[in-house]
Amino acid sequence: MLMQEGASDAGDAMQEGADKMQEGAGDAMQEGADKMQDGADKMQEGQ
Repeated sequence: MLMQEGASDAGDAMQEGADKMQEGAGDAMQEGADKMQDGADKMQEGQ
């Protein structure tokens, strides 16, 4: 029984880690997209 509980906790922790990675990746991608947009705006200004 204890091993099963431990495995369940580990599974939950892994799931939580995966969720956090997705959140982090989403934020980073959004930030990158914003920076690309800024760069495109600056290029247009420069033309």
